[in-house]
Amino acid sequence: MVLLLFLLVPLAVCRPAPSSSSVCDPDTPWHVVIGANDLTRLGPGAVERNVKRVIAHEYYDRDTMANDIALLELDQPVYCNSYIQLVCLPDSSLNVAELSECYISGWGHVGLRSQEEPARPYHILQEARVRLIDLRLCNSTYWYAGAIHSHNVCAGYPQGGIDTCQVGAAR
Repeated sequence: MVLLLFLLVPLAVCRPAPSSSSVCDPDTPWHVVIGANDLTRLGPGAVERNVKRVIAHEYYDRDTMANDIALLELDQPVYCNSYIQLVCLPDSSLNVAELSECYISGWGHVGLRSQEEPARPYHILQEARVRLIDLRLCNSTYWYAGAIHSHNVCAGYPQGGIDTCQVGAAR
């Protein structure tokens, strides 16, 4: 089976190609790795592709990161294999606000986010089950002070440790 040439990604977590100096810009050349769980050793089923075109959300705002999602058109097709599978999406009738838990995955950073022990990038794909957190709590003064948009999901644990929100300074 051939995967569609479009991937959906949040612009807030994008990474440009190594030769680029831009942090996160839809006009920057991007490179993607698909089917890897260890970024230091891609493995036999992983494929690398260049991004042919980035289609940012029509209301994407670089200053506030509102609508930070885009489609990526790849320069070559990607084929399913033991390491690359299609993602299952919920039915459009699903009301996310009614859920209490979800799964998150990514390379992100691990460790405490403080001056004593800064977070360090992690090269092995991580997965965690987390609780969905009410946006009012996420946007409270002592958390993210209004930086989380109403159409975003905040997930993790009030005591910290495992979360998806990487906005501004650490709690």
